[in-house]
Amino acid sequence: MAVGAAGLLALGCERRRPAPATRPATQAAATRPATQPSLCRLLINGQVLEFPRARLRLVHTQPKVMVRLFSDDPRQAIDRDYHGNSFYFEMELDTTDPADIGQMVWGFEAASSERMDSSNGVFLDGGRQHLQPFRAQIAFEPAGPGLLMHVRGTFLLFRSRDLQLAERVLVEGRLWAELEK
Repeated sequence: MAVGAAGLLALGCERRRPAPATRPATQAAATRPATQPSLCRLLINGQVLEFPRARLRLVHTQPKVMVRLFSDDPRQAIDRDYHGNSFYFEMELDTTDPADIGQMVWGFEAASSERMDSSNGVFLDGGRQHLQPFRAQIAFEPAGPGLLMHVRGTFLLFRSRDLQLAERVLVEGRLWAELEK
C-alpha cells in the first residue's frame, strides 16, 4: 500500500528536460515559461509511464465549452519507428463560460467494451496500443497560472489493429497546462 501511495505522489508533470537524442530543442521549447512542465507521467495498471508535456486548448464556447487536452508530441511522432507515448482528449464541458473550467469534471462512460472509432484516449508505443476511455473522468482544478487535470478511470487497451476483446486497465495521474485560446 505504501509503495502505491509513493508512486501516486510521483505522478504528474515535471520540468525535467528530455535527453537531446529523444527530443531535439525547438524554438517553442526555448521560449516556454519556466513554470510549464516538459514531461508528464501517468500510472497505467501500476506502471509509471512518461509522456510529453500536457497542452490544453479552448476549441469553442457555444453551445458549451469544448477543450482539447493533448500531449505536446515531438515531430518524430508521425514516423513509423516512433515508440513514444501520447494522449488526446476532446471534452465538452457543462458550461458556456471558460472561466468555469477550473470547477468542471468531464465524465465518460462507454456504451460497450467494443472498439470505437475515436481519437480520444492514451496511446502507447507510438500508437501501437490505444487505451480507449471506458469509465473515466477528468477533473479540472485551478493551479497557479494554469489548470491541474486529474485523470482517473478504467480504459480499454487495444493493441495495434487487433479487434478482439480489450484488456481493462486503470489509468491515473495529474496533468498540468495553461489554457490556450
